[in-house]
Parts: sequence; C-alpha cells; structure tokens
Amino acid sequence: RHGGYDIRSAVVDHNVAFPRDALVAAAQIGRIGSVADRLWSFPGATSQGRLRKKAMPEWVERVRQAKVDVLLLVPV
Repeated sequence: RHGGYDIRSAVVDHNVAFPRDALVAAAQIGRIGSVADRLWSFPGATSQGRLRKKAMPEWVERVRQAKVDVLLLVPV
C-alpha cells in the first residue's frame, strides 16, 4: 500500500517502478556499459530532515563504495 499512487501495476511487474530489465537489455546490446550488481530503493515519503541528515550521507557512501559511474533516480 502506498498513499501517493496505486501500486497494483508495480506489484505485478517491478519494472513499472524501476526499469531494471530495460537497463539490462541496454547493457547486453552495448548501449550502456553495465548495470550494477546491487540496486537500491528507499521511500520518498519520509522525513526530509532525516533523509538529508542521516539517510542521504549513508546512501552516498554506499554508491561510492560500489564505484557507480551513473546513478539513476526514479521517482515513484
């Protein structure tokens, strides 16, 4: 359940919320380099103060450790 939008389509197919299969297909044909082994998600409907002060620095460090070149942020 999500107060911001109807999640039924995303429950059936996660690619509705995050286009993982399209990214993998693009990597397979050489359109992009590769897709990271780990994909992350976190809720946007949260305390902005906590997000900015605590969660975001932790996520930045995770992305740095994964040596990600490009970060795709998908609003849902």
